[in-house]
Amino acid sequence: MSIRILLLVCLCFQVCAANRRHPNKGIIPLCCTRVSTADISEQITGNATIQKPGGQCVKALIFPVAEGKVCVDPEANWVRTFLDKKKNS
Repeated sequence: MSIRILLLVCLCFQVCAANRRHPNKGIIPLCCTRVSTADISEQITGNATIQKPGGQCVKALIFPVAEGKVCVDPEANWVRTFLDKKKNS
C-alpha cells in the first residue's frame, strides 16, 4: 500500500512540475479576458476587431501588432484620438 501512495505522490509532483515549466500551456481563452489602457498606437499594424462582452470575454478592441494581437480598453484615452485620426486619413 505504501508503494501506491509513493507512486501517487510522484505522479502529483510531476504534474505540478510540468505546470510550472509551461504555465501558458493550459486552456487559452479565444477572447480577451482583460484589457490594456497603454497607448500602443505606434505599434498597430492593421484594423481593430470589436469584441462584445459575454461569458469570460470583456468589451475590447483587438488591435494587430507585429508580435500578435493586443486587447485594448475601448474607453482608453488614446483610442478615440487614434480612431479619429485613422478615419480622417
